[in-house]
Amino acid sequence: MINSLEETNATSEALIRFFDKNKVLKPVKIIPFSSQRKYSAVAFEGAGTFYLGAPEFVYQADNQQLKHKIDKYASQGCRVLLLTHTQTIAKTNDLPKTVKPIGMIVLQDHIRDDVFETLEYFRNNGVDIKVISGDNPLTVADIAARAGINNTNRYVSLEGLSEEEVKDIAFDYTIFGRVTPNQKKALVEAYKEKKKTVAMTGDGVNDILALKEADCSIAMASGSEATRNIANIVLMDSNFSAMPSVVAEGRRVINNIERTSTLFLVKTIFTILLTLFCMVMGVQYLYEPSQLVLIELGIIGAPAVFISLLPNNEKVQGKFISNVLKTAFPGALTVLMFNIILYIVGQKVPEFQWFINGNMTPIFKTMSLLVTTVIVLTVLYKMCKPFNFIKRIIFTIVLVLIIIVFYFGLYEQNTALSGFINGFLKFSWPFGVAQNALQLNNTLMLFLMILLINPVMGLMENLLGSIKKVKI
Repeated sequence: MINSLEETNATSEALIRFFDKNKVLKPVKIIPFSSQRKYSAVAFEGAGTFYLGAPEFVYQADNQQLKHKIDKYASQGCRVLLLTHTQTIAKTNDLPKTVKPIGMIVLQDHIRDDVFETLEYFRNNGVDIKVISGDNPLTVADIAARAGINNTNRYVSLEGLSEEEVKDIAFDYTIFGRVTPNQKKALVEAYKEKKKTVAMTGDGVNDILALKEADCSIAMASGSEATRNIANIVLMDSNFSAMPSVVAEGRRVINNIERTSTLFLVKTIFTILLTLFCMVMGVQYLYEPSQLVLIELGIIGAPAVFISLLPNNEKVQGKFISNVLKTAFPGALTVLMFNIILYIVGQKVPEFQWFINGNMTPIFKTMSLLVTTVIVLTVLYKMCKPFNFIKRIIFTIVLVLIIIVFYFGLYEQNTALSGFINGFLKFSWPFGVAQNALQLNNTLMLFLMILLINPVMGLMENLLGSIKKVKI
């Protein structure tokens, strides 16, 4: 019978290893296994038909002694297959009343040692674990209990229930037995309707409907080809213990892209805002492209590359775009606000010499570039939180770079390095050591602006954080 069915799954492989194959009898009709029928059948020439499957589906007579034995094994976590026989030739989807039980096959699944640690990981991360199976719910509940799943006493058989009835009890139970493919899909739909993110694992064709409906579908490499083809993730070693590392990699990618995207968007947003500001005020744009090299490469580009490669196992929360914009806007708005303040102060206080006859001077551009650089550096500091050893090194290198550039660009004017720096950043007026009132006033103004950056950015974050819902 096993040789005639030619099925390839864990059950058939176990039967082949124990019983082996032979071709003593010639099959004349084959009914392959169906998750709807819960059995397979083979009719042999001159020997009648043999049925193999779930006991209650291949033998429906009232036999309390047989039922007691089946329940006994099922309560011990064993899968029970019943072999029945009739002299008539089988008809598809029609079980003859003349079938008689001739054998019981008891199977027991091996629980891998690493399953406890894996399930504990998901429980600690707020994942509700549901077990959906086509087997007897008693069997499934016992196996689940031995695997360390909680609330395994809450089990139910879905045999005969409609999809709407299945959805109504989806949150009431942990273990679901005798589940059909459509019922599996209905369970996934029920969880998604309640705004749950659903991941499902499966290895057979009867899992395909539910896998396609799930937010994340996970297939085993040892499963059917059709299941592997529609899955988002295929576990090549068919080992579920690989899932924590998969989750960790996903978190690393999403969280680090959020952080690095914030850095790039800060510069993009403040560029747009400053452009609009300059257009409204009728003045030229504040910076030349070469003046932003330090910000683009030193504070944003290079750190973003290293940060994106770091491990990050923080839980992914909220929506990606909303999260990025909420963290990028405070920095960008702070840049805009400080440049508006500098513009107003420069217009109202001629002693700073930021504007002469209404025209913007190099002193104003230098002040604006310095303040903007420190603001973006502050954004990088916030993006590195919480700090670890690598992040401390990254931020320290950037900070030292900024100090060197500021020192040689502003104070040391007669060195090759200062000439190279000013060739890009064009610090046209050095602040230097305060030698007169003009230099003293500008130096004090710079330090005042730097001291106000973090409080103002914190205020912006609080204002945006008070907006509970941001629709993108």
